[in-house]
Amino acid sequence: MDNDNLPFADCVEEFGSTTMNLYYSSPSTLAAVSSLLFKTRDTLSDAVNLHPNNDRIKFLDLGCGDGRIVIHMAKVHGIHATGVDFSPASIAEATENARLEGVSHLCTFVMEDFMQWENIPSEFTWISAYLPKHVVHRLKGLAERWLMDGEVGADVDPKLFLTILYEMKGWDHNKLAGSDENMTLWIADRQTVTPNVAK
Repeated sequence: MDNDNLPFADCVEEFGSTTMNLYYSSPSTLAAVSSLLFKTRDTLSDAVNLHPNNDRIKFLDLGCGDGRIVIHMAKVHGIHATGVDFSPASIAEATENARLEGVSHLCTFVMEDFMQWENIPSEFTWISAYLPKHVVHRLKGLAERWLMDGEVGADVDPKLFLTILYEMKGWDHNKLAGSDENMTLWIADRQTVTPNVAK
């Protein structure tokens, strides 16, 4: 079987004391990530008669590494996408990769420690987090506040938070907006976190 069809195919990455499978190792897994996001978004949009408009999606990848998912979202879907990473080498590589792929005008890469953020910038509508489990869980409160912030209505695109490999402790599993058990993707929206956020 072609390894390009396997999400965890013979590729690992050391992340401190944690060994993580390198999820974004192939074009097919990248495509699956964005496909599930759009499928989920369209399902939610249909429920409120919202006509999809990619121009209003602002995508943020936390721990972007070499920028491959940011570049994919920009190149394939024409979405304005931003990647954040604490590594200057990763930001330099991602910036160059975007230039080589001809999507520099749609991609922004920022060197920051997003774990120091008090709030996720409000302009972002979709967030991806492919990070070690302990880091993902430290983002829980930040993600909840972001998901609950802003208007909800027929003319507002749903906010989606994509975690890869891990669920957020305490989020309502039955209200996850989308999931793919084979690839361990979890997509949360406002309804997923509502019971856990103080009114």
